Amino acid sequence: MMNKTIDEGNLRFTFSKDYMSALRFDNLVIDGLKAIDFVAETTDLLYFIEIKDFQNPKATPERRKSDADMLKAAITEKKPHLTLRWVKR
Repeated sequence: MMNKTIDEGNLRFTFSKDYMSALRFDNLVIDGLKAIDFVAETTDLLYFIEIKDFQNPKATPERRKSDADMLKAAITEKKPHLTLRWVKR
């Protein structure tokens, strides 16, 4: 695959040719729950990616708190399969 770019809100993500595929997945709703944002695949791993933009000026205080609480929970649970990365604009 050639480099693929996917936009999520005001953020842009580029997946290199090392990824066999990368696609937007958040338009799928199952039992009222929205799916994760992206699915990306390499030759040996499948990544499920959820994006949270803490700097989004349109986010309500409640949404920011909810997203921050989710991030704190993910960090404190220390799940070995979870990778968190900060993206700076």
